[in-house]
Amino acid sequence: MTTTTLGQRLARRDAQRFVGRETELSRLAALLDDADAPASVVLVHGPSGIGKSTLLREIGRRAAASGRPVHRVEGRDIAPVPGELDAALDGVSGAERPVVLLDTYERLAATGTHLRRRVLPALPEGSLVVIAGRRTPEPEWFQDGWESVTTSLELGPLDESDALALVQRHGITDEAAADTLVRWSLGSPLALAVGLDAAGGTARAPHLVAPTLDGRPDLARTLVQRIAGPEIGAGDREVLAVAAIARVCTRELLEEVLPHVDARRAERWLRERSFSERVGDGIALHDLLRRAVRAELRAGAPELECRLRARITDHIHGLTRSDGLRRITDLAELMDAEALRWGFGAEGSVTHRLDGPRAGDTTTIAHALADRFGPGVWDSHVRPFIERAPEHVVIARDASDRLAGYCISATPRAANPVVRRDPLLGPWLEHAAEQDHSDQTLVWRDSTDLTSGREGNVHSPVIALMNTAAMLRCGLPNIRRSYLPIDPENPVARAFAQGAGAVHVPHLDVRRGGGRVIQCHVLEHGEGGVLQQLRDVIHAEIAARAGERAARGEVAGDEGDDGLVSAPAPARRFVRAGSATVPGPVAPAADADAGRPVVTADDIRLALRRYHRPLDLAASPLAPALGTPAERAAAVRAELDRAVREGFGDSVDERLLAQTIRRGYFDPDGGHERAALDLNVSRATYFRKLREACDRVADAVLAAR
Repeated sequence: MTTTTLGQRLARRDAQRFVGRETELSRLAALLDDADAPASVVLVHGPSGIGKSTLLREIGRRAAASGRPVHRVEGRDIAPVPGELDAALDGVSGAERPVVLLDTYERLAATGTHLRRRVLPALPEGSLVVIAGRRTPEPEWFQDGWESVTTSLELGPLDESDALALVQRHGITDEAAADTLVRWSLGSPLALAVGLDAAGGTARAPHLVAPTLDGRPDLARTLVQRIAGPEIGAGDREVLAVAAIARVCTRELLEEVLPHVDARRAERWLRERSFSERVGDGIALHDLLRRAVRAELRAGAPELECRLRARITDHIHGLTRSDGLRRITDLAELMDAEALRWGFGAEGSVTHRLDGPRAGDTTTIAHALADRFGPGVWDSHVRPFIERAPEHVVIARDASDRLAGYCISATPRAANPVVRRDPLLGPWLEHAAEQDHSDQTLVWRDSTDLTSGREGNVHSPVIALMNTAAMLRCGLPNIRRSYLPIDPENPVARAFAQGAGAVHVPHLDVRRGGGRVIQCHVLEHGEGGVLQQLRDVIHAEIAARAGERAARGEVAGDEGDDGLVSAPAPARRFVRAGSATVPGPVAPAADADAGRPVVTADDIRLALRRYHRPLDLAASPLAPALGTPAERAAAVRAELDRAVREGFGDSVDERLLAQTIRRGYFDPDGGHERAALDLNVSRATYFRKLREACDRVADAVLAAR
């Protein structure tokens, strides 16, 4: 009788449940089989939970099956000093064509030089070394000759079919449960595993898995621990929260949202985490961790989440003065309403990408529309746009390069005759040109998601991806009015139009093939355009959440049972000396001795940042107790103006400090980027001067009181 060990059973189950990664495995198989392989070192990298360790185990199984000796090294078991790594690889040099699998390399990064200089050169010529880590490989792996034997392999999310196969192999056969798991996991094997654990391995468990992490804070907490647990402590959570709420976190954002924090140190800490990456001039968390931290924050410290989100919103809206519509994605990311997020503001998708029209797209669209709406619905007027006006067309394609959607839009100033002759766009553009603010108007002809049915899919990123691209390429600095084509039989499109405040204009409705009616809805974004509208929507959502908590009788505060951004000040790693913690709700504390609100330096700094927000100024501790909100706000502005006027001298440096405050905060057409440019100083110098000037104003106000 043969005895099977638990370890053998574990290995068998692991092999049975492995799915996908065919592209990656085909590359690695070629290296395993070729005696003179083009690469001897493979650097596998990707975020936590993406499946690096699982891939290494499958490589090990295939290598062993081909007769090659396999040697595994786990970075978490090795102290990051050269001698430990040598000992772990002892004996490998005597093997013939060994395969070395080195996992969790981020823990061994300090030994990288030793690995390249001493350890790997001593291995047999036919060795294959596969190193897996979270971070992008260091440049040194592609220098000094290593570039001739080294290749990089970035591991991305599982595609939908592989993710579904993985779920099914774990026993989930209920279609709704499987689809839900795959949707919110975004192809992350770790997220799928956590969701499967929650489902308990049952075949029918759709009720156990929420479509978003907000519905399951227990899953969120597990993901945070699994992805980032070893790298974060109680003192880091506040900075992590800001990075999770904002799409991209910058030093300037940290300075404004967390005035008590040393933003330079906090930014450096974020940059050095294995779960973050540089995006433009800022830092972004890996998406799965970001969503998990946001869900955990909302469950454990909802008031603080709202307060941070409001500050982040105002900071980003301030940047629109110089950046315009480029900030629409950052603002839309802060909205809660799914129907509005469906319509615009999507950031880059892991499942879809944008493209221009190609030959053959008209045929693909015609077939897709026939499948979706029935024969006879092909709109022949789409063809001229694709063939003769491609500048008005945005195409979305999926990861397999299949056409997923198309969008057509134009402004009233469009000159292409195809646009003017179109039976839908022509009348709509003519109507738009007769209205005021026609130079700030964008008209959509189509925005069609070919991946969903006629009823729409609120979770699909296709519409928002295309609409955002249309707005960014329209050439307008902001959009004050939009004309929207709404299919009345699409409930998601109707919800978007209603939620955004669009008005149906029946006489502009158009009948298309197959008897379909496309309604014209006109959306007035307001004087501040779509960017101001987004800011207002976010603040309204935050206010609504506060009202819901008050109705439930919840006590205001940042309490939470997990220490999330609620640790006492000494535990906060990045707090600047002498600064306060994050201010609480706007309710001035009473000074028992003086009978007036206590004013702190942070109150004054916050008032400077809110100089153009009268309601916030009226609620500031700086404001007098009596008077209308406008009068109280005016009194705060007068006090700040006086402090700037009297708090600086006449030297060149003193005048620069005063100008920094005025251009950065007082000037309604200012903004930090433009202020730095106008003052002819670098960004670093500008923000250093701004901090110094704010401190001087705070001192002057406090002294005067």
